[in-house]
Amino acid sequence: MDLKEWFASRKQRKELQENIKLPLPTEDYCALWRQCFQCQELLYTKDLRANQQVCPKCQYHFRVGALDRVEQLLDEGSFVEYDRFMVHRCTNFGMEKEHYYTDAVVTGHGKIKGRPVYAYSQDFTIFGGSLSETHSKKICKIMDQAKEVGAPVIGMNDSGGARIHEGVDSLFGYAEIFKRNVDSSGIIPQISMIMGPCAGGAVYSPAITDFIFMVEDTSYMFITGPDVVKTVLSEVVTKEELGGASIHTTKSGVAHNKFENDIVAIANLRRFMDYIP
Repeated sequence: MDLKEWFASRKQRKELQENIKLPLPTEDYCALWRQCFQCQELLYTKDLRANQQVCPKCQYHFRVGALDRVEQLLDEGSFVEYDRFMVHRCTNFGMEKEHYYTDAVVTGHGKIKGRPVYAYSQDFTIFGGSLSETHSKKICKIMDQAKEVGAPVIGMNDSGGARIHEGVDSLFGYAEIFKRNVDSSGIIPQISMIMGPCAGGAVYSPAITDFIFMVEDTSYMFITGPDVVKTVLSEVVTKEELGGASIHTTKSGVAHNKFENDIVAIANLRRFMDYIP
């Protein structure tokens, strides 16, 4: 490599680093103030977190971020995060200019009441939580380790499905996850918590896990959304009617229970682990 090529490669590396952005919804990077969607009150972020993401003025329940979900689920100080600085490799459709650490999923291991567990939490604020090649590798990594040590796997799903920019690479990532779901069945407990609008591949994996829980009014499970149903079948249906928590806990039987908000769901999930052998 001559001097000209060295400077060219250095410039390219610098441009890549400038394009990599950190996700906003974590404790370290979130804004100091947040506005309540219901009463429009301006709230200090630390006070909001201390009040379990509930507005003290109108009792509106804020959605909990991906990292916050994991930290609230696991025992304090026990979470060990994996591959935080991984980003996708896609260069199609201008994606080489859009890089975010974690690549829309927080993964790692920790403890619930002293018991080792592996967990992942998808981040809808990054590419709609969509699954990429890198995203799937992070999930597969903790699934492999959980099976090896005999620990439960908990998935907090909040994803729009495959990342279409990556095409077959994304679909192959789902295949790898499904294979591990099947291989681990009957060997380790697999638990899914649906915490956002999940569609397509994002619901295939939870559907073949052992236990599925949902959150009222904010979580959905469907193969495809209402807009596609309207276009293809000329049938008007709401998200709740198509795949809401009430439908799946009372009619389809896909989900085992539903909870009123993220905080209650996570608290009940911790309690549920007491019944897992």
